[in-house]
Amino acid sequence: MQYMDIDFLKECLLIEVTGGRDKRFSWSRAARHAWRQPKCRFLFWWRIVAEPTIGYT
Repeated sequence: MQYMDIDFLKECLLIEVTGGRDKRFSWSRAARHAWRQPKCRFLFWWRIVAEPTIGYT
C-alpha cells in the first residue's frame, strides 16, 4: 500500500493554487486562495482528493 507524498502535494498546491515557488507553503494561504478563486478552488480540492489515489492499481 502506498501513501501520498505530502511534500509533493504541498509543492503542487504551492505552484498551482498560491501562484509560485518563491513563497513558503502554508495550509491557510492555500485555503484562502482556493476560497477566493474558483479555478484555484477546483485545483485545491482535486489535488487533495486525487493525490492519495495516485499510484494505486
